[in-house]
Amino acid sequence: MVILPALMIGGALGTAAFCLARMRLPDTGDLGAYRRSLSPVEKFGVAYLKWIGRGVLDLVALVHKSTAQRIEKSADRLAQLADRPWSAAGVEVVGATVILPVVAAIVLAFYFQAFAPKKLLSGVVFGTGFAAMLPWLYLTDLRKERSRRMLKAFPNALDLLTLCVEAGMDFTEGMKMLANRCAGMPAAVARKRLDYGICKLFSEMLSDIQMGVPRAQALRRLAEKTDLLEIRSFATVLSLSDETGGNIGANLRQLASDMRTTRVMRAEEFIAKAPVKMLLPTALFLFPVVFLIVFGPIGLSMLNSMRNL
Repeated sequence: MVILPALMIGGALGTAAFCLARMRLPDTGDLGAYRRSLSPVEKFGVAYLKWIGRGVLDLVALVHKSTAQRIEKSADRLAQLADRPWSAAGVEVVGATVILPVVAAIVLAFYFQAFAPKKLLSGVVFGTGFAAMLPWLYLTDLRKERSRRMLKAFPNALDLLTLCVEAGMDFTEGMKMLANRCAGMPAAVARKRLDYGICKLFSEMLSDIQMGVPRAQALRRLAEKTDLLEIRSFATVLSLSDETGGNIGANLRQLASDMRTTRVMRAEEFIAKAPVKMLLPTALFLFPVVFLIVFGPIGLSMLNSMRNL
């Protein structure tokens, strides 16, 4: 009975020692110049997340290299679609997925040991599992919110770009006008604007073009930064217009019209699904209360009559 726990503890300590031996201590200088705006505490935390995530991925790579690459790629893709809060990369998401359950397990163990010892095991297991999912749930929520805001703002931005092109402006100048709509604002104010995500996308695309990246490649990068079909359609239409020499203004106007039609159809679909979604809450919460109010007095009267007999 003593050998198995001893082997488990020894294996855990040996694995931890092996990971520490392979990992280099974190350095905030490794975060790159694009994170200079972070506070020292945030830089320190991100550096440790990166350190832990890299060590875990190296350990997984020893067992199965492709699995480690797939995990890092999936985490990085989710962070990209969520607009990279704190400029997070995939390795830092993995680090947060590892360190948060450890912290949660320690805190919950002390809490349940002090106040509810009988629920120690279930509380620690549930809290640890939820803490492991928390970074992914947070990034998924940010991704959905970003997609929703971009879907609402993109048709209007496309109309403005169409007007600029049809008025005789160069396509790049029209994109610069869109990108500069949030320029000069404080970051906290700019992020509250509905078109902040669109302005940021176009600004990044203009930066790529100014650095010498071909416009077709810059458009492909633009499409990869979102999971929206509308953005991919926009990139495809512009690429085809460049290749075939078509009228960009007419193509953009038709694309904007199609997107508005799609948005109306999506709203109609949502409205059509509303009664079906309301059926279960109505059956669970509304009908029992109605039956209790209607038939409750009748049942009480019948019960009193039976007692008087």
